[in-house]
Amino acid sequence: MRLSVRKGGSCGAGSSAPKTGRSRARGLQRRIGDLAEADEEAGKALIEALVAARVLPADGWHQRVAECNGLGGFEALLALVRRQVLARAVNRADSGYGIEAEARPPIDGIVDAAGRLAAGLDRLAAALRRLAMLLRRQLEDPENPPEPILRQRLDAAVRGLDRRAEIQLGAWSALLRDLGEPPSLETVEWLALDRIDGAETDVAVNRNWVDPGIPFSQNRGAAGARHRGDLGNADRRRNRPGTRLERRRGRDRAAPSDGKPGLLASRRPSTTPRRPAS
Repeated sequence: MRLSVRKGGSCGAGSSAPKTGRSRARGLQRRIGDLAEADEEAGKALIEALVAARVLPADGWHQRVAECNGLGGFEALLALVRRQVLARAVNRADSGYGIEAEARPPIDGIVDAAGRLAAGLDRLAAALRRLAMLLRRQLEDPENPPEPILRQRLDAAVRGLDRRAEIQLGAWSALLRDLGEPPSLETVEWLALDRIDGAETDVAVNRNWVDPGIPFSQNRGAAGARHRGDLGNADRRRNRPGTRLERRRGRDRAAPSDGKPGLLASRRPSTTPRRPAS
């Protein structure tokens, strides 16, 4: 797992283009803004998510992180991470290539900055979960079911928001809070400053699991619970009286008043033997 400027920029977006977190948050507004506008509460939740996303890195982070000037959220922590890497990799600081350093013991300020960032990410995750819940309410509205194309957009938006909130932001918050704790036997953490020909491209806090099956099973369990919930909701929508599928079933099974075979019966193969051709 990797918490970095580039990864922070990917939060809330599905594109791999090199954008920062706040520009991607605005991209989230462009993609689902019309979906949220259909519900007043969802519109407010979207605004809350955009405000909470200010904790993510913004354009021009390179200079601010290098100068430690006017920072907050992601950038405040990663400026300290950069300082620790450079201080502990003295022999390689001028090599022009990427360098790494141990995460413990942290220098002064890292634990406090990590705690503040974890709290900010928790607020962002809560805002995304609330937005997903309100969009899911539109998806499951029995009085006004969405059209197929709109249903697909709502479903994709809900799944994406849930994934960001539960898996990505939750894992980052846990990593940040663990930086102030003693080393664990299950994980290994280190800091990194990525460079290409002397140009800094990323600053990161990394974590690897000694047994990679542990986070996989945790994420799979969370995803499985959401998937089972989605399947249950889909079953209820399909079997709800008045839905198109239920009306079709009733029409096929209903006996016509004029004595003619119904729609379902008319589609069954006839059992009457055909007269041989002369």
